[in-house]
Amino acid sequence: HAPQALELMNGTLSNDMAKALAARLDKEAGSSQAKQVDLAYRLTAGRLPNAKEKATALRFLKTQSLSEFSLAMLNLNSFLYVD
Repeated sequence: HAPQALELMNGTLSNDMAKALAARLDKEAGSSQAKQVDLAYRLTAGRLPNAKEKATALRFLKTQSLSEFSLAMLNLNSFLYVD
């Protein structure tokens, strides 16, 4: 559903939650982006990232903020849907 997807990417609540996740990642994992990625995956997907996911995340963080990365993590299918 398109409006729902737009809300998850642009909504105030989603962005506030992403900022809170980014703050937690920074606090608990420190400035190491690799540790931030690992913790983000553990918190949102319940697992560590595979090698490809980690490499993609680290590339993303070279040009985007931790809050933007956190927003992307909160939009993972594995976070949004339960198997």
